[in-house]
Parts: sequence; C-alpha cells; structure tokens
Amino acid sequence: MNRRRALPAFFAGVALSVIGALALSGAFNASAISGADTIAIDTNISGNTPTVISTIENCVVVPVSGTATVDVVVDSIPTYNTTTFTGGIGGFGFNILYTQSIVNVSAKTAVVGSSLLASAGSPGIASFSNAAPDSDGNMQIVELDNDASTYESGAGVLFRLTFTGVGPGTSPLDLTDTTGGDGDSVPDLYDAQTAAYGIANILDAQIIVGTDPNACNPATASPTPSPTVAPPTASPTPTPTVAPPTASPTP
Repeated sequence: MNRRRALPAFFAGVALSVIGALALSGAFNASAISGADTIAIDTNISGNTPTVISTIENCVVVPVSGTATVDVVVDSIPTYNTTTFTGGIGGFGFNILYTQSIVNVSAKTAVVGSSLLASAGSPGIASFSNAAPDSDGNMQIVELDNDASTYESGAGVLFRLTFTGVGPGTSPLDLTDTTGGDGDSVPDLYDAQTAAYGIANILDAQIIVGTDPNACNPATASPTPSPTVAPPTASPTPTPTVAPPTASPTP
C-alpha cells in the first residue's frame, strides 16, 4: 500500500516536515531503483516546458550584471504503477555549486506551473529549497509532492533558476549532492514511494561572465591579442674612415 496514501489529512503538516527532513538527511537512499537516464543543467531554456526538454546546452555567456536562466532537466521518469504504487516522480533533492565571486543566484521559479513534479496539477508540493537570492556558492533544492493521487513521469524541467553575473570569469554549475541527501554527489530523484532512482548521467554546465559572445565555443572565441613587441633597433652602419689627401711636395 502506498504509505503516503494512508496519511490522514490532519497529519499532513507533520508528514511534510518529516518527509522533508528525511529527504535532506538522505534516509530515502538505501538502494537505487532503475529509473532516470540523465539529469542535466540546461543553459538554453528555449523550448523547455514542464513536460518537454529541447536540446541540452551546457554553457552561456553573460556580461557583468547580466542574467542567465537555466533549467535542471530529466529525460526519463518511469510511469507510475497504480497497482504497486511505484514509479512516477515523488520529489527530488540536489545541490548546485557555483563560484560566488562570479555569479549569484538571483531568482528561482516556483515548481507549480514550471516543473514536471506538478505538471499534472499536483496541489501538494512542499518546498524545502534554499531561498533566493543565494550567494554562498551552494544552492540546495529539495521539492516533494505530497499529493497521493498524481505522479508524473517522462521528461521535463525539474527546477528553474536565474543567475546574475557579479564578476568576470568562468563559474562551473556543478549539479551534485553535498549538504543535502546522502552527500554522495549524485542528485536524488524519488519515486512515489520515496525510493531513489539510479541516474546514469549527470551533466554539469558553466556560466562565463565576460564580453566575448563566442566564449563558449573555443573554435570561434576571440583570441587574446599578443602584446606588440617593437623590433630591435638596428645598429647604425659605421661611417667609413677617409684618409686626408696627401699634400703635394714643394718644388
């Protein structure tokens, strides 16, 4: 039986707190079940929806004070099984590490209306994610679905964040699991029974804060100009010595 289906309504607040604490502590990760193939940070959100992901890109360039919005996406969540109450997506937890002297998290988008987790109209989303803005270099995301009747599957956006460039340089966006979950560097995706899916591929990204729009593509990036070195000064040609004319003898 789905253990969350059996929770009485008056326990809902307590249940959310307990589930959130378990997600943060990694108590759900005793063993991974077959599930998602790829979870990634996509730096081009064009074409992405809660249930669709477009071509995944892993680099974006912004100027200082400019912004970049990125999606954390997943490509395949198994279908929810109404007999065994397994499969589907019941929640997720991960960290995004970034270089705070180069970028900061300036905004996050609410899961309802933007995430696969709530794409079927799930009303019971509980958020334990860090607040935005965030500038400590570690953005922790934990979102859980407490709706015991609807569990989404397939591909789509999990979470959307906006970064602002604060200084020149390149900041990695490291999708991992550190302070939250079990700290094993693997993001946590939970099924309807809060069992953790195995993840085959984790794709990180980067944000380059600078002025070269081609910086993400080394083949077309503007080369750094070499310093101009003045040619060595040539040694002057010595003037030939001319002997004075010999005076004619007096007759």
